[in-house]
Amino acid sequence: MGEAAGPVVVASFVSIGEAEIARSLLESEGIDVYLGNQHMVSMLWHYSHATGGVRLMVAAEQADRAREILRSFTRPSLELVHGAVEPALDDAPGPGDALIEKAWKSTVIGFIGLPPALHLWALWLLRSAYAAGGPRTPRGKKLAGRTLVVSGTMVAIFGAFFVRIAIQ
Repeated sequence: MGEAAGPVVVASFVSIGEAEIARSLLESEGIDVYLGNQHMVSMLWHYSHATGGVRLMVAAEQADRAREILRSFTRPSLELVHGAVEPALDDAPGPGDALIEKAWKSTVIGFIGLPPALHLWALWLLRSAYAAGGPRTPRGKKLAGRTLVVSGTMVAIFGAFFVRIAIQ
C-alpha cells in the first residue's frame, strides 16, 4: 500500500485576508485547503515576511490543479511556490523583486525587535533575490541598495560589539 503524501505549499500570503480569499477560491473548486502559520501571523502580523507569511497548503495530488486555479487569479501580491507566473514585461516584478521587498521589510522590522537576527535574515533574502535573477524594477533596485547598506551596517555594528565583548 502506498502512503499518502503530506500537504504541499502552493502559495504564501502576507495577510490572512488574501489567504482566506485564495482558500475559498480553491474550496469552491473542491480542493481541501489548510492554512499554515495563520495564527502566528494573526498574533504577530509585523513578522509575516520574516516567518514566510500565511502558507496555503493542499494535498500533493491536488497541488498542480490548485496552482493552475491560483495562476488564473494571480495578482502581484500572490507568490506561487514552484512555478510562478513569468511576467510579460521586462520591468514587471519578478521573483527577485518579491524577495527584495521581504528583505527591506525585515530590515525595517529589525530595528524594532531581534536586530541582529532580522538583519542577517534580510541579507540572506537579498542574496537569494540575486540568485533568483535579481531585481527587475527600479523600486526593487533601490530597495536592494537600501537593504544592503542598512542591514550590512547593522550587522557590522553588532559584530564589532560582540567581538568587543568577547575580547574583554
